[in-house]
Amino acid sequence: MPDRHSCSVRATAAGSTPGVPGMTAKLAALAAPLSLRSGERLFTEDEPAEHLYIVATGRLRVMIRGQLAGLVAALEPIGEIGLLSGEKRTATVEAIRDSQLIQIRRDLLMQFLVANPLALVAITRVLITRLRQNQREQKLATARSARNFAVIPGSPGVDAAA
Repeated sequence: MPDRHSCSVRATAAGSTPGVPGMTAKLAALAAPLSLRSGERLFTEDEPAEHLYIVATGRLRVMIRGQLAGLVAALEPIGEIGLLSGEKRTATVEAIRDSQLIQIRRDLLMQFLVANPLALVAITRVLITRLRQNQREQKLATARSARNFAVIPGSPGVDAAA
């Protein structure tokens, strides 16, 4: 008999794919629970992408080349880019709170997506939202880091061009 935690994680998996009746139950059947303690690493930059994760509870920190790239909260997926592209992980992710996740193996997810293309549309929407958010943040960071100054003579006769 599954424990209460396992049921909670499966309920999170079922709730994460809106749209087509029956799709969420199929996705939940592929999910396995994973617990992370605060400070524990989920994966490291340049590792092979073997799982997709969805945060059930807790919070994760995403670091790219040692710089904070973002935070991942409850009901958000993580690891989908490398999983779908077949590339290595582009970030290091660790728990900043005790966290419960669900994980889905790459091969099982790919089979699921082939059979349920609307789920791929939902994942694509998440990716687009993240890309837009990253672009906005990059523009803001660039604007904030721009430093301009002007040399203005304080009195007549001071040469500001020199």
